[in-house]
Amino acid sequence: MFAAYGGNATTRPADIRIDDEQGGTALRFDRVPFKGRSFESPIYYGYRVAHALPRSRGRLFIGGEFIHAKAYGDVAGAAGAGVYHGRTVEAMPLASVMPRFAMSHGLNFVLANATLRRPIGGRITATATAGAGVVVPHVEAQFDGAVIDEYQLAGSGLQAAIGAELRVWRRLSVMTEYKWTRAAVRAQLHGADAVLTTSTHHVAVGVAASY
Repeated sequence: MFAAYGGNATTRPADIRIDDEQGGTALRFDRVPFKGRSFESPIYYGYRVAHALPRSRGRLFIGGEFIHAKAYGDVAGAAGAGVYHGRTVEAMPLASVMPRFAMSHGLNFVLANATLRRPIGGRITATATAGAGVVVPHVEAQFDGAVIDEYQLAGSGLQAAIGAELRVWRRLSVMTEYKWTRAAVRAQLHGADAVLTTSTHHVAVGVAASY
């Protein structure tokens, strides 16, 4: 099976911790909002390949998936507390320390999947997928005057998804799917680390083909 899709992803607010032991900084900012901007370039997309396990009667598939989501931190209204360059601070605006934090060319997931497929009548097949792998975000940030603009191997990712496929012609189907992903991210900020765990809801629509 091969599938390609677009859609929309919404990332829930996440706590961001900034750690810099050498610089004497340990800050925490709670519930920083994120925007997905799924329909702005580069748009949200994903694709996956999978192969049926022998003796599964076409029910159990294993394969790989790439998900290109995005997350833009809304740093303007966030404030936190902790230690900044050795000085204790409270209600410190995140924008004063990190005026930009985004994963705009991808909060990218590279996952290994297991998928259960079950025909539910006529041309419709129900699917359920679980996956785990790595997160490769494109980190765009400013921190203490330094500018970061690069891809990083930044942590681990998980997904769970349910969906359905409608066969429209021979081995070609249209598909829709709800996904939930979790990413444990440690982004490097030129000496410091921004540590956060994202939880994202996805709605995907695309095409699938068997071969």
